[in-house]
Amino acid sequence: MTNGEALRRMDDKRLAEQLVIRVCGLYPCAVYLSTPTGRMFFSQDAAANVTLDWLQQEGQ
Repeated sequence: MTNGEALRRMDDKRLAEQLVIRVCGLYPCAVYLSTPTGRMFFSQDAAANVTLDWLQQEGQ
């Protein structure tokens, strides 16, 4: 299975979790980046929820 196939088989929740990156060193604590939205959060769950909302929006 290719990486692309693996990504296409993920459900939205799992894909949203994969699109959140933990960023260390910018603040006194870790922050989480929602890669498709460019928004940063102090909570990984908040970042994943915003990413999930983005995934479920209609494409442009």
